[in-house]
Amino acid sequence: MSNAKTFRLTVKTKLILLSVIITVSLLFGIFTQYRSLTTIRGMWDEYNQYIARREHLISAMKSSLGYGGMIHHFKNYVLRQDPKYVTASEEDFTLFNRAREDYLGLPNLLEDEVKQVGVVGETMSRYRRAVSTARSLFSDGKTIREVDKTIKIDDSPALQAFEWLSENRDRLIREGNTRMVASLNRMLFQQGGIFSAILLVTLLFSLLISSSITGKLKKIISITEEMAAGNLSRNVDVKPGDEIGDLADNFNRAVNSLRKIINSVKETSSESSRISDSLSEETQRTSASVEEITANIESINKQFGHLADNIASSSTAVEEILANTSSLVNQISHQALSVSLTSAAIEEMTASIDNVAKIASTKKAATDNLVSITQDGGEKVDLTNRVIQDISKNIDDMMELITVINNVASQTNLLSMNAAIEAAHAGEFGKGFAVVADEIRKLAESTADNSKNISRLLNGVIDKIKQALESSTASGETFTEILKVVSDVVGSFAEISTSTEELAAGSQEVRKAGTELLTITEEIRRGSEEMKVGAEHINDALSNVKNISAESVNGINEISIGSSEINRAVVQISELSKKNSTAVAELRDEMRQFNTDAEDAPILTAKG
Repeated sequence: MSNAKTFRLTVKTKLILLSVIITVSLLFGIFTQYRSLTTIRGMWDEYNQYIARREHLISAMKSSLGYGGMIHHFKNYVLRQDPKYVTASEEDFTLFNRAREDYLGLPNLLEDEVKQVGVVGETMSRYRRAVSTARSLFSDGKTIREVDKTIKIDDSPALQAFEWLSENRDRLIREGNTRMVASLNRMLFQQGGIFSAILLVTLLFSLLISSSITGKLKKIISITEEMAAGNLSRNVDVKPGDEIGDLADNFNRAVNSLRKIINSVKETSSESSRISDSLSEETQRTSASVEEITANIESINKQFGHLADNIASSSTAVEEILANTSSLVNQISHQALSVSLTSAAIEEMTASIDNVAKIASTKKAATDNLVSITQDGGEKVDLTNRVIQDISKNIDDMMELITVINNVASQTNLLSMNAAIEAAHAGEFGKGFAVVADEIRKLAESTADNSKNISRLLNGVIDKIKQALESSTASGETFTEILKVVSDVVGSFAEISTSTEELAAGSQEVRKAGTELLTITEEIRRGSEEMKVGAEHINDALSNVKNISAESVNGINEISIGSSEINRAVVQISELSKKNSTAVAELRDEMRQFNTDAEDAPILTAKG
């Protein structure tokens, strides 16, 4: 049996073997894919370098020939005859030849490519010869226009050659992309075949391992179904040697322990049933005693309630008396305060009336002075009106002067134009005179502009003077009205002075009456405060009695609540006892469903 166990594979070993097979297969597929991708990437990099090299050389040739190279320097030399452009053209020719040789050294060139590069080289040579020709012509004294007419070079063949080379580059890129896509498709097809083989091998090993595991699990499931129905007399018959066998061994041990627990529960349920019956009888007797105690406490609580109601009624009546007394004291205090404030207000009013009388007398003299000031103000406004009218006449004279200045400026401008015409007729000899004529014209224009600005400003000043004249006229009329009103105010102040003297005499009588009323109010306030003190003593005594009664009622209520809690607890214990009896009976019935007769049945262990 030990030899058989040596060649038996555990579930863990089978799963490890399956994982190793899957991992090796995946690593093989990944390695194959990596090699293919590396090869394709190398091809792609080499191809990109080849295309980039061609692009770089074409750009170098185009730059050496184009308007930043030979052509540009040739044009600049023709326009400026600067020797530095000849040197720059030689450098461009050297760079072009170097780029052309590198391009012709590229592999896999077509005959048409060599031909097109030769066309560009011929155009480059023509421009080089043109530079030498231009130097000779300029040495012979030829002008730029003559040199430009002599040297004619057609750039179109070179442009067509560069366009052909660009199209050829695009064709090579398209062909390279096509070859790369074909290589990728082949790689994907190969990798699909490899991963399909890996998947097939994985499925085969998975089926073999699952079939060896599911057979043992089915045996365990059939036994557990019987155990779920209540039959604990059977054990799992699975040979040990792997994890499932160990599981079956541990399961048999657990079932054996469960048999012992169920037998112990059966015995305990019988004992619990007897205890529950005894507890139910004791709780019934305790409940009856608690109900009697609760009834006595409720009777005492009602008697204390009546006592508390009587005390509360008496306390309420005394509180009302105290409240009325306090209200009366407050009202009297407010009255005393009001009388005091009234007396103070009367004294202040008397002082104010005296002060008003004095102010009225003083202001009457001031208003007399105001009448004379108003008259002077009216006279000054009339004087201002006359001055503004005189200024308006002077401005009219200034406007006439501006008209004269405008006429002079116009005549000066006409004179400058005639001088300019005569200077033009004089030719070279009249250039100096033309400058003077131009300056005279500018001076005339400036004078005309200034006269226009002065005229515009004087018109604005005239408008403002007219507005000032209208405002000054209105001010004169207003001063006349003010003089009338001030005269009326002077008469009113005389009447106010007479009335305030009469008010001062009457306020003295009112102040005496207020002083007598304040004395009487103070005597009433003292008597009401003594009544308030007596009512407060009575209220404090009733409050003490009320507090004692309330504490007694609270104590009885707490006792009543405690007894009610005890009664509820006893009732709850009785109900729980009944439920416990029912539960024990149900537990006993449930335990009878389990068959534990095979408690000493043999159990298969790992050693089997």
